[in-house]
Amino acid sequence: MELTFTKDLGIKAQSEALLALLTETFVKIPDNKKGSLYSIQTRPWYNGRETGYALLLLGTNRVITFGENRNSDTIFVDVWLTKMYPFNPPTIDNYTEEDYQNRKFFGAYDFNAAIEHIVESITKIYEEAINEKPEEK
Repeated sequence: MELTFTKDLGIKAQSEALLALLTETFVKIPDNKKGSLYSIQTRPWYNGRETGYALLLLGTNRVITFGENRNSDTIFVDVWLTKMYPFNPPTIDNYTEEDYQNRKFFGAYDFNAAIEHIVESITKIYEEAINEKPEEK
């Protein structure tokens, strides 16, 4: 018996396609005068039967997850706050019921609408982070 190795992460094609389109998309954020590093890291996202990707918005504790809904072919997008920076892929432990209620759905293969929502969310999160006043001590 021979075993083969694969780079397949068990993520559905619709999520793979959405990520591929996102990599061709540019997000313009204001100049960062605070010295924090702002960038986006991509990690796999597994939530039971839902698979997709997590976008870690570095310099914030925000995560955007997207993938194919477990009950249909629709695309879901979640934007949520983690308790602390996730060095490993974020888990459902950081995901609240309120986050789930704020989940956005888009039609199957409606990549443009999902990308628009993701880009708007990223822009808003980084604008808030850049404009946030430091806590007074």
